[in-house]
Amino acid sequence: MKNIAKTRGRKPKLEKDRQSITLTFRVTPELHHILTMEAKRRKVSIGTFIKSRLEGLIDAKREAKFASQTVNALASAVRHIALNTEMQTGKSWSVDRFTFDTLVLALGRFFQTFTPKGKRIIPKFAWQKDKNIPNEVLKTLQKTCSVEALSSMVADGFLQQLYMTEYPNNKDSQYSEEYHDLPQIRSILQKKST
Repeated sequence: MKNIAKTRGRKPKLEKDRQSITLTFRVTPELHHILTMEAKRRKVSIGTFIKSRLEGLIDAKREAKFASQTVNALASAVRHIALNTEMQTGKSWSVDRFTFDTLVLALGRFFQTFTPKGKRIIPKFAWQKDKNIPNEVLKTLQKTCSVEALSSMVADGFLQQLYMTEYPNNKDSQYSEEYHDLPQIRSILQKKST
């Protein structure tokens, strides 16, 4: 008698040709309940939710490479300078123009103190290695790359993420857990500026 399992369906694709791979594992009923509730809250499937969390872990590891001690020290220094400025003026930088201008100048002076020595050299950027960026866009980025252009691109990208009113929640979403605090930041800044 012929083995039915071998004659049914199509042959499995080679691993290199697959868009995704099925991963099977066991979880406790409690964890399953938590995953189900979180997926419902985000309006996605459990599989999509787990996939986004796993991608988030990988992104966090990649981010940790760049989130060095100097980045953390910089964030702390900016916080201290902003708080000191507000203490001196008695007003919030986000609602008082004098306090805002004082903070901008204080931050500029701080950055001047720590300006690296040497010549400005354009480094190889992560986007130059990204195979998803079309060649014509990549060529334009390479031609127009300057401190001003890159700083505008970074700031505009952050502001675009900050002012998104809805984050995509489908399986193809680029939104990940690393941006979970952006709505809170936006809310705080909007309250202070009104």
